[in-house]
Amino acid sequence: MKKITVVSLLLMAGLSHAQGLYELSLVNTSPQSSLFFLEPGSQDPSGAKGIFGLFSNPASMGFMHRYEGALAFGIGSKSKFSFQYTAVESTEDHGAITLPIDFYYKEKGGLNFIGAGYSFGPLGVGVGILQGDYAGLDLKINGDAAVDLDYQIEDTIYYDYDQDTAVIPVTWNLTVRCSLEVTGRGKGGISSTPLMLGAGMGFGPLGIGIGLKYYKFSGDLNSYISGVTETRTAIMGIPHSGWEGAITADVGLSDTLFFNDFGANLSGGRTAFLVGALLDLRVFRIGLSFEKGFSSRIKDINAGYTTINISGGPEYGGIDSIILDEDSLRAGRAVGNAYISYGDFEKDTTINEISGQLKIPGYSEVRLGVGFPFFNFYGGAIFPSGNKEIGAFYLGTMASFPLPLVTLRLGTHNRFDYAKDGAGKLIPYRFSSNLGIGATLKTNLGFLGKNFGFPAEFSLGIRTSLLPLLSGTISSEFEDIEDFKRANLLSGTSFNLGIRVFM
Repeated sequence: MKKITVVSLLLMAGLSHAQGLYELSLVNTSPQSSLFFLEPGSQDPSGAKGIFGLFSNPASMGFMHRYEGALAFGIGSKSKFSFQYTAVESTEDHGAITLPIDFYYKEKGGLNFIGAGYSFGPLGVGVGILQGDYAGLDLKINGDAAVDLDYQIEDTIYYDYDQDTAVIPVTWNLTVRCSLEVTGRGKGGISSTPLMLGAGMGFGPLGIGIGLKYYKFSGDLNSYISGVTETRTAIMGIPHSGWEGAITADVGLSDTLFFNDFGANLSGGRTAFLVGALLDLRVFRIGLSFEKGFSSRIKDINAGYTTINISGGPEYGGIDSIILDEDSLRAGRAVGNAYISYGDFEKDTTINEISGQLKIPGYSEVRLGVGFPFFNFYGGAIFPSGNKEIGAFYLGTMASFPLPLVTLRLGTHNRFDYAKDGAGKLIPYRFSSNLGIGATLKTNLGFLGKNFGFPAEFSLGIRTSLLPLLSGTISSEFEDIEDFKRANLLSGTSFNLGIRVFM
């Protein structure tokens, strides 16, 4: 008996069904939106007065009370979307492998802001920490899938019997449902946390200020996803060219059909300088701040990714063993059993690794706000000084209704963060759009019926993400996503609480 080479091969693969856990979560923070509905002046330079306005306009330090302290924190939210993700693209040799993914857009809660300040007459000084801008992922996949494979392999069997050799052309029909174990894990992200020292002076309705910021960069992200098949099945071989009958063959397939691995960690920091001005004429307010970030280096960078995808069928190893009914052979029929061996699938592999340090250019940020007695809006942008840098655009509007003890608010806030690649193309990495309400209660701080005599403001912010309304448009930009189902609009609701104490 001899083995013969393959004359033709056809492979078609497609996901028949998948069951198990397929979850991908995009995790981020949105401290700007959180604080805007809690205290608009924390983002709007025209409404920045006191320690809450430290990061939006350092001129707010010129309008501080003698002592001020503020604290804000929030409760996160989670929105669920569902879609079909193409893990392996179809080619002329095989179809696509698609996975049903439950996608979660998670916004982390936690400490949004903490700050304190002191004024020396018209001069005020404050220090604060803002919740860092964070973007990361959480991947959990553990399931089983089935892939339909359809091969037709032309072979020739040489079978020795009765001191004669039978030459039997045969077509092996490999039409099977192949089991596929899919696993994946991933967790981590990248954050930029700012610490700021600011000072400002007030000259009647006019205030000016300066500030110094330090951003701490940190990141640690690792993820992988793989699909492994371990299949043993029986196929049928059909003799032809004058031969009849059928030959049953056992087949074993064992290989990784796709694999994606990514890992990165980094650390670093940089400083920025701010100037701001605020003019408050009671019936009209205008505020402007400018921030200049200096170039720096992100050090201790280690990043890499590996992708492996099948590009063709498995290597045909031929017939390892075969037993035919010799009586049938004499009658022109080939009937019996065989074992066929296969090697690995054809694959495309990509490996990239980066290590060392990365110089990041500076940036300029401009923020402008305009306020009226019942309405205010602000907008701004971060402009990178070069490529391979991050930038942003943002816009907020707020209607306010002052009452004797409570101020009620209704507004919107939108922010788009992006990175620039070497060619200057914008790559979005964080996006938020929110509709929300807020309220601030003015009172005196007390405990167990005792009034300590410290004036205080308690603030509440409630907002909901508008991402579910925009998700259909966003998902259409990704070729690997199909059958997209958007989340419930209220699922992105989050709460923020704040307190400002002064005297």
